[in-house]
This record gives sequence, structure tokens and C-alpha cells, in this order.
Amino acid sequence: MLAAVATLHDLTTLGPTERAWAHALVEREQLAPLPLFGASRPGDLLSGQPLSRSLSATLTRIADVSDSHGFRLLCDALATEGIAAPPGVGPRGLALWTALNEPAAFNRAVELRRAVRQCRMRTFSGAASKPMRIIASDVERSLAPRFGALGRTDHCQVLFTQDRSGLHFLVDHGSNLRCVHTVTQGSDGSTVGTLRLRPRRRDYVHFDVRAGVLSVGAWDAATLGIYRETFGQLLFDDPDWFGSGDLLTLEPLRDLGRRALLPTANVTAVTLVRLTLRAPGPLGTRLSIDSPDVFESLEADEASRLLQEGELLGARLRVRVPGYARARSVDLTVPNRIAYDWRKGGEHVRDFLIRRGFLAAGAP
Repeated sequence: MLAAVATLHDLTTLGPTERAWAHALVEREQLAPLPLFGASRPGDLLSGQPLSRSLSATLTRIADVSDSHGFRLLCDALATEGIAAPPGVGPRGLALWTALNEPAAFNRAVELRRAVRQCRMRTFSGAASKPMRIIASDVERSLAPRFGALGRTDHCQVLFTQDRSGLHFLVDHGSNLRCVHTVTQGSDGSTVGTLRLRPRRRDYVHFDVRAGVLSVGAWDAATLGIYRETFGQLLFDDPDWFGSGDLLTLEPLRDLGRRALLPTANVTAVTLVRLTLRAPGPLGTRLSIDSPDVFESLEADEASRLLQEGELLGARLRVRVPGYARARSVDLTVPNRIAYDWRKGGEHVRDFLIRRGFLAAGAP
């Protein structure tokens, strides 16, 4: 609530036009009038009736898109709707105006911004040097064929913005094809079928120009590798600028859950038997969960939040390969450690790790 009050105070100090918009927003979303605008300090706004939940939520969402990156997202969302932004307003003013007048565009921009903030970022450092000039169309032309080569589509749209913190790229593309078994109820009874769909994904890439660090939010190792090489090429004319070699991630466990362990052609069964993570929260406690089925244990203990919000550090899989009586034990430790016996079905285990997104295909 205090953050919402502070946002309201900031909006009313931008200028007379923004102040009028703020008045209109309060009148629309507050059930009863408040003595808000006569206050001289943010703390004074707490006197009298508290902010309504609706107004507080809207102010919080306005704050989410009140910086330069949010400004770019709002402009793009308005352009998609065929709406011209009011001239001469800054990021906070545009966020306020859009929330008041164009809720559909405002909701889209907030959704994109929150999707960016929820990305689990992987960072790659390169040598200090001045990057080459880069534009969104360069990124789209470079990424599209590489996504297509992975068996996805060559659809790729990039929203680019730049501010003091560096270069921001929000990448919209199609994911791997998935099949969902369906049952359709009709006048003649039930029909069993299969729905083939390709989920839409949004990845986030940030390059800190001063530190020379590339940060990527993407769920599978193959996509991480594509971004690492593509941005190395575009920014420094060197695909290995941000490193090369093994690229391992455990994000498929979080993104796909049990589906990340579905068998492949030469693997009959896979079970997650150990998960090592850093728990969410200020203490960052390191936990190791050992179980015949970690997913089942997390569900039974209502502890799935650990998987969704914790930092994944390591995992142990039991992988069954035809021709071997015992399951193979595969240890994965981020960022780049994979341990298992390559002599016993090793090529099938590696194929599984690549197909399920744990390992980049280019890794040795």
C-alpha cells in the first residue's frame, strides 16, 4: 500500500496534465473521494480513507511500466492497437494515460514486463570491448533461421529498447511442437483425437554494456546456446565471445515438470531422484531433496513452490536404457557438469538430455 501511495504522489507531481489524469483515475477506481491531492508529503496521503484495492493494484501496475523499458512496451502495445500515444509525455505519464484510457494495451504491456521479470536469467561474460551497433531487425534475421533449424518455426519478433542499464531484447517466437490427446463431445458421441500445438514463448535478453555481461532468460539449453552465439556474433563479430562448450540447464524441470522426463526412442523411463536447490527467500538455504520420485514428494508435502521459485543447482536422474538391467545414474550440476558412465548407453542418455532441453546439441 505504501508503494502505491508513493506512486500516486509521484504521478501528481509530474505536471498539471498528469495531475488531471491522476484525478480521473482516482475518481474511477476509488469508491469514495479521498483528500489525496491536498497532501504536501507522501505520508500525508495515508490520512483519511485508505486506497481501494482496485486503485492500489492499478498504481502498482503503473509502477511496473514506468521506466524506459516499460515506455517502449507501452508504445509497442499502443501501436499494435492502432493508437497514437499522447505527445510529450514521459514513461510515468504514458503509463498513467494508458491505464486510464487504453486498458487492453496497458494490460498487454504489464503482462510482457512481468514475463520479463519472471525469467530465470543465465549470465555469460565476455572480454571488455565496445560492442557493435545492433538493431532489432538484425536480431530477428539472425535468430529466425536458427529457431527453424531446431524444428520450430522461423517466426521471430524482437522488441528492443536501450537505457542506462544496457540493451534489452524481448524475443517472441514459437516453441517446440506439442501434441495433446483430446476428447470431443458431439451429438454422435465422443471423438478421441490429437491436438498439435506450438506454444508461443517470450525470452528476455539483456546486455550490460559497461560490464560486458550477457544475461539470457530462456528455458532450454539449445535456446540459451543460440542466444549466446547470436549475440556474440552481432555485438562483437565472434560467436564464441560469450564462451563455448557445454551448456547445461535445469529449467526444463521447472518449465515442463514431469513432461521433461518423458522417454525418448532409446530411453524407456526417467525418474528424478535428487534435486538440489537454493530455497527462495533472503536466507537462500541450500536444500537437497532425495526421493524415489522427487516430483511425487514435492506434491505430497505441498512444497512445489521450492521447484518453481528456488534456484536450481543440481539434479540426479535414473535413466533406463534398453539392454541394461540397471538404471543409469546421471548427475547434472549447473552450469556445466554432467556425470554418468558413457560406456553404458551413453549416446542414448545424451540424446535424451538434448531432446528434453537439458543439454545444448553443440556440446561435446
